[in-house]
Amino acid sequence: MPTNCTEDPTEIGDLPPCTNTYANWLVILLLVIYLLVTNVLLLNLLIAMFSYTFSIVQGNSDIYWKFQRYNLIVEYHSRPALAPPFIIISHLNIFIKRNIRRVESVKRRHFSECERESERVCTSVSVRECALQ
Repeated sequence: MPTNCTEDPTEIGDLPPCTNTYANWLVILLLVIYLLVTNVLLLNLLIAMFSYTFSIVQGNSDIYWKFQRYNLIVEYHSRPALAPPFIIISHLNIFIKRNIRRVESVKRRHFSECERESERVCTSVSVRECALQ
């Protein structure tokens, strides 16, 4: 019965060597073990990266929430108190307060206080640190 492979090293030039079926199973078994271990390690690495990212985001979430809340309060504070048909009354009130009675805006007062505070802090520290603020 003729075969397409040979075990004799002198005939390897004419026919290809026969493969060992035991070696094929060993290679497949080692490959499967390697892939399973690699997948488990990569999954653990992915979980660790997600945990680290979640902890950083969780640390910043309180600051972000406070900033968003502040923006919402400022937005509602800047809106007129009355509904759109009666909004002219609110605008007249602001006009009278600012132009006739010369009452300073709350925003301008707040920002001028902040500016004075930063100037006071800048005079007590070096010029370089003040520029970084």
